[in-house]
Amino acid sequence: MDASPLSGDNGHKFVGAPEGVDVAGDYGTPSLLFIYYNQPVSDKHRKAVQELRHDLETWNAFELGRAESQVNELMQKGNLPTDDYNESRVRRTDYRSKAIQYLRKEHESW
Repeated sequence: MDASPLSGDNGHKFVGAPEGVDVAGDYGTPSLLFIYYNQPVSDKHRKAVQELRHDLETWNAFELGRAESQVNELMQKGNLPTDDYNESRVRRTDYRSKAIQYLRKEHESW
């Protein structure tokens, strides 16, 4: 499924999941797409690393929210499955990764 352009986008307004649909069991997109790990650093550099990490976590939260909103909208439209089968989980996770890839390439001003 193509993630470009992001379906609807709703002016960055978050779209909730369809009634009764719980995708909490989907494979953890944050774990798959972003790993929160820093090597230990000296006290001298700790504050700078913490600030950078905060920025990365903020961007990651933004893009995960945008991607999840897109998944929810496509489930509401019937373009993504809403059941709990493994194949459906994989399709939703695959779409999330494509949406984030699109955001990083086309929409985020790094």
